[in-house]
Amino acid sequence: MQQRLSATWFRALLALACCSGFVTVSAATSPLLIEGDFEEGGLANYIVYGGTPVISTDRARGGSRSLKSVIDYGAMTGTFDSARTETRPNDPPDGPYIKSGRTIIGQEYWYGFSIFLPSDFVPSADWEIVTQWHVDPDSVEEKKRNPPMTITTTDGRWRMRSSWDDEPITQKDANGNWIYGGTNRYDLGPYKTGVWTDWVVHVKWSYKADGVLEVWKDGVKVISQLNTPNCYNDKIGPYIKFGIYKGWNSGSSPEPGITKRVFSWGWA
Repeated sequence: MQQRLSATWFRALLALACCSGFVTVSAATSPLLIEGDFEEGGLANYIVYGGTPVISTDRARGGSRSLKSVIDYGAMTGTFDSARTETRPNDPPDGPYIKSGRTIIGQEYWYGFSIFLPSDFVPSADWEIVTQWHVDPDSVEEKKRNPPMTITTTDGRWRMRSSWDDEPITQKDANGNWIYGGTNRYDLGPYKTGVWTDWVVHVKWSYKADGVLEVWKDGVKVISQLNTPNCYNDKIGPYIKFGIYKGWNSGSSPEPGITKRVFSWGWA
């Protein structure tokens, strides 16, 4: 049975983001740890990874602007960064660093945001991440780990992945692949184009058995992962990154007719 986020509570949470932008709330009733927006029209308060997203007035979920992320296969240079157009809130010079969206393992957080896929966003078999929660490694050996949590649009479907490991330093197997403590994968159904999809994510970051991950898509609860780990054994918890990261850097060529990806990330 699907659990629907009550309309009043859902609107109240997303109203936090409506005119301000991405929101991280530590516990449901705590003050906002971070709120940002694109209303100034620039990315001065954000860190860019790969190509630079565009602040656009073409469409908006809240306020008057959204973040447009574009990746063009023809413009790629063969590096990992050329396959991404992502950003995240910057570390404020006056601190505390937690206001960059970084988190503390063991605490609870709420995230509210929306994603718009245009009508020509046809399904692609090459993996593509549109929102991720990444981590800073404790050692140089761990710098290439996968993000512990992602939202993807591969093969025309919304999917979410949650990985964890309680080892202080995540190990690799003989083939160089990371050995995680576990991974859960969720198929959240086919995506719709030409409309905004609203997301609410509630998470208690933990690499132990007391972790919490709850996800609502358009007001309907689609994930309830309770008493389960959901991150790595790091000193600093995950931080959110938004924008597109495409699998074209893995050596594969794009499918016929799919050489450019464009989508918008906005405020619910």
